[in-house]
Amino acid sequence: MGVKKLILLIILVLGMSLCSCCNREKQQENIEKQKIEILEELYEKGYDLPIKESDQREAEEECIAAIKRTEDIYVETGSGNSDHVVLNDSAMEQMKKEISKTKNPVISSEKYSVMENYQVMEKFLHNAEQRKKGEVVLYNIFQDGSIERNKYLYDGEEMYLLVTRAIRDDIGNPMIMYNTYTKINQWRYTEKGWFEYELCVPEPPEVTEIVDGSCLIRVRPLEEKCIELSKKCVLPLGYKGNNLLCSNWDINNLEDLDYNGMYEFLYQMKYGKKFIMQEGKTGIPAQEFEQLIMNYIPVTAGQIQKM
Repeated sequence: MGVKKLILLIILVLGMSLCSCCNREKQQENIEKQKIEILEELYEKGYDLPIKESDQREAEEECIAAIKRTEDIYVETGSGNSDHVVLNDSAMEQMKKEISKTKNPVISSEKYSVMENYQVMEKFLHNAEQRKKGEVVLYNIFQDGSIERNKYLYDGEEMYLLVTRAIRDDIGNPMIMYNTYTKINQWRYTEKGWFEYELCVPEPPEVTEIVDGSCLIRVRPLEEKCIELSKKCVLPLGYKGNNLLCSNWDINNLEDLDYNGMYEFLYQMKYGKKFIMQEGKTGIPAQEFEQLIMNYIPVTAGQIQKM
């Protein structure tokens, strides 16, 4: 082979190699571009966000550690070997006190649960209101003995929520149920101590049913007097099945109240048991109906009959 032919061959081989390298670089650039576009789309939607491996590992380890801290209390309740666990308020309160030793805020699913270490949560929210970066971990204890670790992260502009839940398997060993990472669409901390927020969720046409992403957490404990009044006047009525507590009414505006809807709730308040229609009857005697309503609402029998 002549020198010229050899040089041409070398140039050809080098050219092919360079071309191949350029193609690989271009392919890699396209792959990276696609990854960025996918991430941007995910963060725009705000839900099912990718979780960093280190963050997930930390969340799972801490959640498992929290559920192990409550093992003795869980077993002492007699629920350790039960297929259907329902912890009582006392057990959840003990678990809450135990996990509060980590200095993190803790709540439970018991009615009128007081948040332990609420000052930590409140400080995080006040700082976020001033656009100061920060994070806080809130534990939530459920009646089945499972524990949820909620990590709120504020980057100075947006707030995110990393949720990890740990449960016990059939033989009582802790295991991770799920991890989710979601952007909080909007939030506020009220003057009365409520943390209200709305998570980003799938919307139609992606889903056929509306997904509710709204959440409400009591941070600052209620005064004991408020709790007593709420247990007496709010808890028996609730906000479903009647509009007594969710409509704007007063003594001069009684027409919009749902008297039919409130009857069974007022009946339970007065007699301490649920109202059951007697077999064979198709209605409630007028005098019984009116007397019960008038016992709680400043309305006359004539007004009830008219409305």
